[in-house]
This record gives sequence, C-alpha cells and structure tokens, in this order.
Amino acid sequence: MIKRNQQLTTGALMRYLCGNTSEKAILQVVDIK
Repeated sequence: MIKRNQQLTTGALMRYLCGNTSEKAILQVVDIK
C-alpha cells in the first residue's frame, strides 16, 4: 500500500509539476535570467 501510494503521489506530482509549474517555472527562470 505504501509503495503504491508513493507511486500514485509521485505520478500526480510529476503531472502537476509538468502541467502547472511548467509555465510558472519558465516565467520564474526568465525573470531570474
């Protein structure tokens, strides 16, 4: 159960980061540079 939950959470985090944070991260990187 723990491993399954970790895999699900990691997958959700990856999708969340790739989906939402991608735009914000790009904007932040552009602002930093």
